[in-house]
Amino acid sequence: MDLDFSEIETADYLDINDILTTKAEEVEKYMLAMSHSAGTFVSSESGESFKTLYKKITNYKSVSLENYKSFIMQNGISKDRQQYIVKKNYQNLLLDKDYQKKHGMYETYIEVINMYERDMATIVLVPTRDKNGEFYMSRTKLGVDDFSKNAEDAASAAASYLASIESNNNIISVLQSHSDNEALREQAEVMIENLKTGLSEYAQLAKETVVEYESKSSDGYVVITDEEQSEIIAAGLKNAAEGTIILLVALIIFAVLKTQTRSKKHGRDQAL
Repeated sequence: MDLDFSEIETADYLDINDILTTKAEEVEKYMLAMSHSAGTFVSSESGESFKTLYKKITNYKSVSLENYKSFIMQNGISKDRQQYIVKKNYQNLLLDKDYQKKHGMYETYIEVINMYERDMATIVLVPTRDKNGEFYMSRTKLGVDDFSKNAEDAASAAASYLASIESNNNIISVLQSHSDNEALREQAEVMIENLKTGLSEYAQLAKETVVEYESKSSDGYVVITDEEQSEIIAAGLKNAAEGTIILLVALIIFAVLKTQTRSKKHGRDQAL
């Protein structure tokens, strides 16, 4: 979890937000996975658990990074305004091609569904093998579920591409309506350094917590929080109850079999 911020140096301000978001999500996903596998562990050094670290990184994304992005957008800050506008226009050309492709697929699927829906919704007999490998004719209803699902997926993808185009157009409009401001750039640089420092601290804390957990787990020692202790007890009671039920069923089966054995033996004795 050693973070590399070298690509930030040459990135524009809005792209920096995307870079930091991606790196934050890497740590976030790792902490989420650890919280599932070791949700009861609490660091004796920091007092943090994987759950609390996950929540802090999530908050970092939703608050700190969003505040930074809002600041950049509100003030139309860019390292190279014209170059960034050209970049967004080029992205829109590619996105529009993808949009047109998916939108065309959607319209095709809808047309097919409308043309053949009645015929495809009939009951037909389909050759099928049974468990013994013998053929028989199975009654199967053929519908338009596959086409409907494909149409839905195509429409969703087209909508996503269109949303990206609209987002880029908004960025272009903002950049075109503002001019360069050195004071705002300096403020943005300070915010970036604070964001890098904050994320680095979370990543380091996450790394130290994982190391401590692995060390204590190897020694057979894991800390359990009071909050989750009740959950463990409840789970234990549930397992114990299930075990009792299984044992009871086993005893009943044993008693029935024993009774049947005795009955058969008694019947043979009478026959003799």
